Amino acid sequence: MILPDLIVLLGRLMKDNRVEIKTKIIIGGTIAYLASPIEIIADVIPVIGQIDDISLTFFALDRIVNEVPEKVIIENWQGSEDIICKIKDGTKFIFNNIGTSNTVKILKYIASMKRKSNKK
Repeated sequence: MILPDLIVLLGRLMKDNRVEIKTKIIIGGTIAYLASPIEIIADVIPVIGQIDDISLTFFALDRIVNEVPEKVIIENWQGSEDIICKIKDGTKFIFNNIGTSNTVKILKYIASMKRKSNKK
């Protein structure tokens, strides 16, 4: 049930002037991918269909935690959980179970798909 709080966090970080543009691009790209009907792995496939969404989200959150000062994240966080620990635990779990190299492959594929769609 942390997802609604994460969505609010991402929206608030987009509006926060202390967050760098490159981080906002990562946030915007993540939100756009999650909202997009185009999927790397179809969501209709139970469990496996959500792997790309989960991997991308936690990779983006990991980058955000590493690039945005902790104070800024905590000020924009409305949830009761320790968001920094949750993100680090989730990222560690994803990387350990899916593998860092597979996560990087997913992200590179997403980037290539976006480049192809931009050329059209």
